[in-house]
Amino acid sequence: MIDGEKLQVFEYNGTARSGKGSIVAWLSEVHPEVATDETGADYRTLTYFLVDGELIDPEMPAENIAKTIEKLSVGSLSEFVAQRQIVEEQLGSDTLYSPEVSSLVHHVAPLEVVRDAVKKGFSKRVEQVRDNEEHRILLVDGRNLTPVITSIKGTELVMRTFVYCIPIEGAYRECVRAGLEPGTEAWDAAFMKNLEMIEERNAVDSNRAQDPVVQEANAINYWGSNALMRNTVRLYSDYLFDGDEAEAMRYIFTSDNSDFTDVPRIGAGYKAVKENRQVYFNTTPFRTYSNSKHAMLLAANNMFEEAIRAREIIGKIA
Repeated sequence: MIDGEKLQVFEYNGTARSGKGSIVAWLSEVHPEVATDETGADYRTLTYFLVDGELIDPEMPAENIAKTIEKLSVGSLSEFVAQRQIVEEQLGSDTLYSPEVSSLVHHVAPLEVVRDAVKKGFSKRVEQVRDNEEHRILLVDGRNLTPVITSIKGTELVMRTFVYCIPIEGAYRECVRAGLEPGTEAWDAAFMKNLEMIEERNAVDSNRAQDPVVQEANAINYWGSNALMRNTVRLYSDYLFDGDEAEAMRYIFTSDNSDFTDVPRIGAGYKAVKENRQVYFNTTPFRTYSNSKHAMLLAANNMFEEAIRAREIIGKIA
């Protein structure tokens, strides 16, 4: 932090392979005042040590995995989590994304004792950033960490974003990331495997008893909010159509943009901070953009910068 100001925290929650990790990583590259943290690798680290120690394996039924892990203490599990950096430095971060770990992590992560262990380690890392004068903003890639963040003194939760994409799009992105060629046998096999894993993980995450991965009931729909659509139309009207809102509306909503998602929304970050509401950010529509990933990142960056300005203005008013 700087000058005793509270650490500003942005939480990016959401479904598997929706883009939240890419958003957090990119924002930290273009904003030097930003630090990042993510808990996904914590769950993978813990799973890695459980597999490496032959406590669990991919052939075990889910209920047996749960029984084995629930016999362990929060303290012993947090010791596994604490070794994440060592694993990444000595064995490489790819170790945490091995087929064995990937096939088991969605059975490990929902368990209460596991989540408590990860949250314990996460809280300590947030406190370290808070007490370090190098950064004033922390971006968190994790699931349902709002209660943890708000319980840490000296922090302020500025904006919450729930990042989502349909499983088919998530599977497509995984195949592209792996460098596979569409239409090949390798692509088809990987696509179906990724799709099955994403659908299974999303189902488990959304239905678990503790910390289910779902957007908040009153979340602002990035694409569907009437207020954001009207605000976007107004801006286009002022700058491109000489104040003619009807013409701007025809351009945005009645041309080839049948799903109304070819024009990114303006004002989501302001609205989220002012109303203390989560933003539901569906990244699926960015597939139609010429550079889909970059368009997604630019939209996320716009929300981030809006939220920073809103927080500063509201702080001055208060």
